[in-house]
Amino acid sequence: MKNLHFTNKYVKALFALSIEKNKLDAIANNLKTILNCLKEAKNFSDFFINPLIPSYQKIKVFKSEFFSLEEEVLDFLMLIIKNKNEKILKDIILLFLEKFYLEKNILKVYITVPFSLTEEQKVQLKGIFEKKFGKTIMLVEKVDEKILGGIIIRVYDKVFDGSLRSKLEYFSKKLSEGG
Repeated sequence: MKNLHFTNKYVKALFALSIEKNKLDAIANNLKTILNCLKEAKNFSDFFINPLIPSYQKIKVFKSEFFSLEEEVLDFLMLIIKNKNEKILKDIILLFLEKFYLEKNILKVYITVPFSLTEEQKVQLKGIFEKKFGKTIMLVEKVDEKILGGIIIRVYDKVFDGSLRSKLEYFSKKLSEGG
C-alpha cells in the first residue's frame, strides 16, 4: 500500500465523519461504487490518476457521473483531487472498507470454485463460516475451471486448498519421487 501514512489519515477522517453524520453504510456503498469503477473501467481509472488532466476537469466528471453520491463523499473526492492524491484513492477506499467490515463484524471469505455455486450452496457455506467465526460472512466467489473440482478457501491470511488440481499435483509429485 503506497503512502500508508496519508492513506490512514484520510481513512480516519472519512470514517469519523461517516459515523458522526450517521452515514457509514451509505458512504461505504458509495465508495464500493467508485472502487468498482476504478477497477472495471480502465479509461476512467487512467483519466482519474493522470497528472496532466486538470483537477477541475476531474471534479466536473465526478459531479456529473456520480451525481447520486453522498455530499460527504463528493467533498472527500474533491479534497483528494485538490491535494493531488488520486493515485492512493484505491488504497484509501480498500482501507476504509476493511475498517467498515471490522466495525460491522463482517468477515470476507474468498472462495475459488470450478463452476458458479448455487444460491443454496452459498447460503450453506456462509452458515458454516458464520458458525465457525461468529461473524457475518461476505462470500467473494471466483470461478476458475483450472482447479478441476473441489474448493479453495482464503480467510484472513490462511488458505485451504481442497482443489482437485492441487491433489493431483501432490500425487504426481509423490509418484515422481518414487514414494
